[in-house]
Amino acid sequence: MAKRKVAIIGAGNVGITIAYTLMLDGSADDIAIISKNKEKALGQALDLSHGIPLVNNVKIAIADYDDCRAADIIVIAAGAKTAPGETRLDLAKRNIGIFSEVMTEILKHNSAPMIIIVSNPVDVLTYMAITTFGLPATNVIGSGTVLDSSRFRYFLGKNCNVNPSDVHAYIVGEHGDSQLPLWSLVTIGGVPFDIFCEADPHSTMGAPDRKEVIADLVKDAAYFVRDFKGATYYAISVATLAMVKAILRDENGVMSVSGWMNGQYGLKDVCLSLPSIVNAKGRAAVLAPRIPDDEIEGLVKSANSLHHILDSYLR
Repeated sequence: MAKRKVAIIGAGNVGITIAYTLMLDGSADDIAIISKNKEKALGQALDLSHGIPLVNNVKIAIADYDDCRAADIIVIAAGAKTAPGETRLDLAKRNIGIFSEVMTEILKHNSAPMIIIVSNPVDVLTYMAITTFGLPATNVIGSGTVLDSSRFRYFLGKNCNVNPSDVHAYIVGEHGDSQLPLWSLVTIGGVPFDIFCEADPHSTMGAPDRKEVIADLVKDAAYFVRDFKGATYYAISVATLAMVKAILRDENGVMSVSGWMNGQYGLKDVCLSLPSIVNAKGRAAVLAPRIPDDEIEGLVKSANSLHHILDSYLR
């Protein structure tokens, strides 16, 4: 059986927690950690490696960019993080420069990499990988709103007193302040959300009030976590694991990853999140289910927010 290799660019909290999650799951046989800070990366790799005998026989080591040549997946988690009072899109100018350096080095050793982008602003960097560096759209997967959708399912489950795994729901659009929930597609145990609320004995709140409360919780979740502990990294590592597994195991998983829009809902020349099929080919297909006009308008507004940033920095 061929060895499954994942290269992770960045040895900060996010990159190392992704490596830790992959180690525990056993999805990868070889985890290469690439970072400018060699000392910190070495310490992280040693710390992780000491736990290998208790979990899975995984190779974990610091590496250089030439290790990208044999990588099945390259996860990019390098970059500055948002500071207090700063949005993800405020990061654009700083992280575009870092991302450009990273992509240039990767492409020296792998001309057609399968890339998962976790660094923010993820939609802008996903667009950049496709347009500036010419990668096939299927090979470039932004983490997008995979985590936001997981938060959405979590808060729906808490509010409705059900197991979040029985909730199916998507946040779409920008991974940021203009994201929107697709309420028309939310189901709880297969029951549409509005119908579930009519029969729910655990709450006196109607569906409209619940929608407003839950949407705000999801949109502000990352800011709350950052204010309390400085950064988010556990949940995004689990979201990244789901994407890695979908590719390595050819799972045909449906998740709201960020990628190239080619006319879905009239959206073009932008990258944002919609439910997509992820498998060994990467972002193999984009789903564009029938949704009401107000949700389409929300998607267009979200895309316009991203167009503004792209026009300012990349076009």
